[in-house]
Amino acid sequence: MSALILLLTGLFLYARFLEPRWLQVKRVPMYMPQLPESFEGLRLVQISDLHLGGWLKPARLQAWLARVNALQPDLVLVSGDFIEETARQEPEELLTVLRALQAPVIAVPGNHDHRRGVERVCQALTDNGIRVLRNEVYTLQRGEAQLHVAGLGDQAWGDDDLDDLLERLPPEGPAILLAHEPDVADLAGPTERFTLQLSGHTHGGQVRPPLLERPLVLPAWGQHYTAGLARAGSMPVYTNRGLGIIRPWFRFNCRPEITLLELQPCSPAT
Repeated sequence: MSALILLLTGLFLYARFLEPRWLQVKRVPMYMPQLPESFEGLRLVQISDLHLGGWLKPARLQAWLARVNALQPDLVLVSGDFIEETARQEPEELLTVLRALQAPVIAVPGNHDHRRGVERVCQALTDNGIRVLRNEVYTLQRGEAQLHVAGLGDQAWGDDDLDDLLERLPPEGPAILLAHEPDVADLAGPTERFTLQLSGHTHGGQVRPPLLERPLVLPAWGQHYTAGLARAGSMPVYTNRGLGIIRPWFRFNCRPEITLLELQPCSPAT
């Protein structure tokens, strides 16, 4: 019995105090057959689900953003949930830490940003140099070649309009869909217009028992693509596990994540 108590105590301490701080940088080669040659080797860093003002405080995030800068990304993509709605500090104060990012930053809001006041959060992001997309398109241009980032409004709050986003999206050039909730892929994949979807929202489940195929708890709109790389038809979907956490403040078998995606024009097998 004493051994069991020691084991459970150790697991509790690990999941509560160690793993949430044990940052993982995942390097994911992303092969995009339609990628123009001028974008070969483009380095995208994805972060997600900061939930600033909850467990994750600006001082720790600043240290992690230094890790992002060290990867020398061409573009940083943030897939929502910047603010924890119970944070005592105001969004304008919390989000100044994002000025530490040295590359251009594109973002979409998440459901927790809506709970805190999405217009206010988005304005604070804009004031700190971040381009916020809500059913809008950002286009990178290299010579005559284009690469589009299409940012979808939050699905959980009914702020999304995929049809309008598709109308705004130019007909030529590969397009990356940035959407907070990963299950948007069930709607976006069949359009066959997006080359890749990047999402967050699930935190990977936060607690993933090793012998179970799925996490114990997953949010609405995060049931089908829980973490890492998957596919919705022919469209790759990458779900980032996030940097922050929500209560209960535990992570187990699900470390906080920075994702580095290096774009390549085709897979080695082709």
